[in-house]
Amino acid sequence: MSLNLPKELIDAQATFIDFYNKTNQFRSLEFIYPLCTIVIDANLSNCKCEITMTLLQFMIIAYFDRAKQASFKELQAELNFDEETLKKNLHSLVNIWLESC
Repeated sequence: MSLNLPKELIDAQATFIDFYNKTNQFRSLEFIYPLCTIVIDANLSNCKCEITMTLLQFMIIAYFDRAKQASFKELQAELNFDEETLKKNLHSLVNIWLESC
């Protein structure tokens, strides 16, 4: 799966790859993006919390942090998600948002 990772993640990934290659010279590293998770610190309504989500969900949220709005096709093209992957991840994010209201 080839994704258009946000710049912050590209930089973090490059740093980790450098570290890994120095400490594991005879091994190779491959990222399986759908299995990655991210923990972010958030301040929501005067409440600090940690939110754990998949990398794909984070990419959607990070995109809307920059763009504020987008059509389904624009989001699909920008993130390089196939239609089914984007639908599943948007659906899970909407369900989380609806349950928190």
